[in-house]
Amino acid sequence: VKDGAELRYYRNGELRNSTEISGGQGSDEPLTLGFGGDVGSSGGEAWRGFLSDVQLYTTALTPDQITSTFTGDLADGADLYVHYPMNDGDDSDVIMGTGPGAIDGGALIDNPMAGLGDGGSVWAEDAERGRVLSFAGTFVDAGELPLMDLENEFTWNFWSKSDGGQAQTSNTVI
Repeated sequence: VKDGAELRYYRNGELRNSTEISGGQGSDEPLTLGFGGDVGSSGGEAWRGFLSDVQLYTTALTPDQITSTFTGDLADGADLYVHYPMNDGDDSDVIMGTGPGAIDGGALIDNPMAGLGDGGSVWAEDAERGRVLSFAGTFVDAGELPLMDLENEFTWNFWSKSDGGQAQTSNTVI
């Protein structure tokens, strides 16, 4: 959650850390949005694990709103930019989304490293969350994020679980 110059990190619905920031993203252009890796100029950081219920807001959620979204509900009264439940669970290669930032027709499962199937992004069943999208060192190209700078508030809210066997667990999830 970014609220003014304060950046707050919640994990499992609880505040874990916060800091004051002094700079923006360094560009006046929107950011590309990718799930399962950083698909920018770095050439991609492959992330492995499960991801679901991505909710991006153009407002800073309150602690109560964070708690309400912990099980997958949307935050009441917040300015939703896009919501990707990531639980389509069929043979499609599209993740359907809602909100003004959703790509028309959904976000394509774009996997240039492994292709769809055993080494790529597939829907899977998780014991804790149900139907989720499983990444195996790939990413989904999901369009663009609005400009994020010191003047704008925003919240990135999502459920994820890393693959414990991944050599580098610090790669970018979103």
